[in-house]
Amino acid sequence: MYSSFLSLSAVVDSSILTVTPSTPLGEIINLINSGGSDPETVKLQQVQDNFSVISRGNNSILVTRDRKLLGIITSREIVRFIASAREIDKALAADVMASPMATLKESDFRNAFTILDICARAQIDIVPILSDRETLVGAATLEKLLQALEPSGLLKYRSVAEFMTKKVVSVKPTVSVLAVAQIMVKHGVNFVVISDDGPIGTIAAPEILQALALNRDLRSLPAGEVTNASFDLLDRDASLWQAHQMMQRLGIQKLGVVNHQAKLVGILPQLSILGIFNPGILYGFIETLQQQLGTLKREKLDLLQSLNKNVEISVPDSVSGMQQETERDYLLALISMRMRQSLDLEEILETAALEIRTWLQTDRVFIYLCDPNWNGLVSIESVSAIRWSLLGVNLRNDYFEKITTDTLIRGNAIAIGDIYTAGLERSDIEFLERLQVKSHLIVPISKGNSLWGMMIIHHCTETRQWQAAEIDFLERFSPQLAISIHQSSLLEQSQVELAERKLAEAQLLHNAFHDSLTNLPNRALFMDRLGHAVERTKHHHAHLFAVLFIDLDRFKVVNDGLGHTIGDQLLIEIAQRLQTCLYSSDTFARLGGDEFTILLEDIADNSEAIAIANRIQQVLLESFNLSGYEVFTSASIGIVISSSGYEEAESVLRDADTAMYRAKARGKAQYVVFEPAMYAGAITRLQSENDMRKALERNELKLFYQPIMSLATKKITGFEALIRWHHPERGFIFPIDFIGLAEETGLIISIGEWVLREACRQLIEWQRQFPVDPPLSVSVNISSLQVTHISFLGLVEQILQETGLNPRCLKLEITESTIMDNMAIACQKFEHLREQGVQVYIDDFGTGYSSFKYLQDLPIDVLKIDQSFISKIASDDNSFEIVKSIMALANSIGMGVVAEGVETIEQLKCLEKMGQESVQGYFISRPVDSLAAEQIIQELQASS
Repeated sequence: MYSSFLSLSAVVDSSILTVTPSTPLGEIINLINSGGSDPETVKLQQVQDNFSVISRGNNSILVTRDRKLLGIITSREIVRFIASAREIDKALAADVMASPMATLKESDFRNAFTILDICARAQIDIVPILSDRETLVGAATLEKLLQALEPSGLLKYRSVAEFMTKKVVSVKPTVSVLAVAQIMVKHGVNFVVISDDGPIGTIAAPEILQALALNRDLRSLPAGEVTNASFDLLDRDASLWQAHQMMQRLGIQKLGVVNHQAKLVGILPQLSILGIFNPGILYGFIETLQQQLGTLKREKLDLLQSLNKNVEISVPDSVSGMQQETERDYLLALISMRMRQSLDLEEILETAALEIRTWLQTDRVFIYLCDPNWNGLVSIESVSAIRWSLLGVNLRNDYFEKITTDTLIRGNAIAIGDIYTAGLERSDIEFLERLQVKSHLIVPISKGNSLWGMMIIHHCTETRQWQAAEIDFLERFSPQLAISIHQSSLLEQSQVELAERKLAEAQLLHNAFHDSLTNLPNRALFMDRLGHAVERTKHHHAHLFAVLFIDLDRFKVVNDGLGHTIGDQLLIEIAQRLQTCLYSSDTFARLGGDEFTILLEDIADNSEAIAIANRIQQVLLESFNLSGYEVFTSASIGIVISSSGYEEAESVLRDADTAMYRAKARGKAQYVVFEPAMYAGAITRLQSENDMRKALERNELKLFYQPIMSLATKKITGFEALIRWHHPERGFIFPIDFIGLAEETGLIISIGEWVLREACRQLIEWQRQFPVDPPLSVSVNISSLQVTHISFLGLVEQILQETGLNPRCLKLEITESTIMDNMAIACQKFEHLREQGVQVYIDDFGTGYSSFKYLQDLPIDVLKIDQSFISKIASDDNSFEIVKSIMALANSIGMGVVAEGVETIEQLKCLEKMGQESVQGYFISRPVDSLAAEQIIQELQASS
């Protein structure tokens, strides 16, 4: 049952398909109702190749585009949409899907507890699994988890009452189905009990969706007509195992729980069964097993000691009145009892050898274990009161292996009264002579149908004829000895298993509360300690604590550019370096990804937390040497002080996260102390992020085009594509207000792809409509995240191939910081693109590094001089000379120049005087939409 031994494939269904964001909601509802087997589904799959469900039981559908996961549609989301009374006929998947959602990368999987933790925290029964390239590869489901973990041993010992939810919402059968949906949303439940002087059934999402599929009017449809009457009940004292078996047998996901008076007292959803894997519960279960094992062992020893007291140990002085058979039975019981007073194998064998030697009055008794790996060497150590002693004698002979004959295997003894007359081989006689043996007796010790070993009895003083009664006694004693040996082996095995269980339990407990990469406490352990700190502060107001939320700046650039292996090394070294800033009493945890948290307890005021934040920034100034790469990083830190007053740990972490994002917005590599006003800003930011995720699906993004003019010909040579967001409520939003958020959330990748594809598509359309020589070109701005993304080169080449655009007509604009932050990666990728014909521009030149020393070594074709210099060239001599110098130096190393932000005729004349090649700015034209840009092209063609 230990989840650390399960592979990811054991809990993942990789045969899933998905729907696209534009799939109508009505089709999705039909798909859920059909369980994925409706003939219409097959038809749709053939046409669109984009449909499927995870399983009939989960009622969840994933929404993707090109295997990129965008969101998830669950029955809960659809019910919430229905409750809002919106029109379903016009709704698409994008209107209903939940995003962001809880997911798991393949590389982040450590054991099944990784998925269990996500299910428990997010209260979901399906976890999408992504590759390291963020593509969907499958989904882990609750059903697969329970099958793989085989929790029967745990479930049998816990009652339903411990895990049921007592929150039961019930309504009358006359209430409308729409009202039921609204009640479900209001109370945050997945189903409602239909009750009329007692429960008669339930309504959940499947019943509501089925009614929709049948085109029923939910406003007037009574809940009683669609009630699921198969509401199975279970006693609150029943075991979880019984509940699990019933759910499996009936194919349901919840049970009603009743008390002894048959009154409904709670509900047991299938998801609640995951609570059995809580590390605290597992730890208690293993402790109980250990206590039971110890009790059994003590009871066995007590029984042996009791038997020992009730048996007379000494043999009677006179046995003349006893029959010999009775005497041997008595002696057999006595010796067997003495052996069983110990469970240690060595003590058992020593007792057996001593008892038999005393009874037979012979010289030596050995108990020999048959060893298939025996090397033929016999080591003898025997001490006798007379001269038959052997100390440290090592003999080599295969005699003992020869005598493991069928006779011994059948359980019969071999008796040799005289070694010289028994017909032994000469080598065997010499071997026995060296042992000073004149006669010996060999008794087999069996283990089932095999031979465990032999009891070997040596008589050295003289030859001896072994009596039949002696042999019979020893053959009867041998099974008793075998039983004692077996019991000892079982104890030894149980002790080994117990030790292994303790190690597994300790490892299991450690894994449940620690991050497998850095070995730091994980989110679960951090939240537990933070919860204790919050509770302590409630009772002792003088107790102050602080939480630092740390997020590495530009970690995604390192991860995508240098690979996840380098990224993991960076996280490990950062964890080690940051620990030097803390005391042993501080809790330092990794929440996941590049996010770390610190809990500082018993602080005097916020100055202590600020001092730690400054110390962290200081230790991160030094570079990290990772497999030959020199990597620099910094951190944005949000700080929360408990003096603000908190009721729960989640609120503290939320506010620390909010403060951290404020630090990033202020320029990164700094800290911000949380203030209550920031919370409203965080809500606004979250709403903006959600709106942005839907912007692509709703075609809210638009491209505007600003002409670039040649001063020599006074003709338009191309356009710079500039993105605008046409928000349905806020109107047009400029890039400065949303590109930063897009980069933080990673949405810049999909947005940048759309911009590049749309700009190339539009340009090729203009080139076909307005052929000129040379053809028009288009410039597209590229972010650093796009450059370092693994698919960047392939994407550019794919779009050029799809649109048919000549690579020489595409200009990619990047900032100086994009080049300098990722020098090796950027140079390699841009050099490859230049070989294909694509040109690379440095945008806003003069605002960054502005060093011609590095420019001559970079794959750059054109510099775009920043507007801040152009705006002053007509009135400021220094600006005039700077621009003139940039043009001259650029031309000297073979680079072209474009002047940005030309807004007056005076600026234009100055640039003409300098011999400038190309210009753009409001004086030429403001950015315009595609129709206005097309009109500009037509006018210029007409004038020429």
